Amino acid sequence: MVEDISLYYSKLKKGGLFSGHDYDWEGVKRAVDEFVKTCNLDLYIETTGEVRGRDTYDWWIWKKEKGKYE
Repeated sequence: MVEDISLYYSKLKKGGLFSGHDYDWEGVKRAVDEFVKTCNLDLYIETTGEVRGRDTYDWWIWKKEKGKYE
């Protein structure tokens, strides 16, 4: 999943917004956290409310002007 994130991220223009959902799922959280750490990015997270009795979360990052995966 980290590979998928890096492939999509590489297609963004500098300063572009990259986002997703299901951050509360362990696989998604692990992949996003690893990518953000590797690329030294700021991660933003916000709850989208409750679905089927549990909170759900969206995540987003901004593509830096310079950095890995450009």
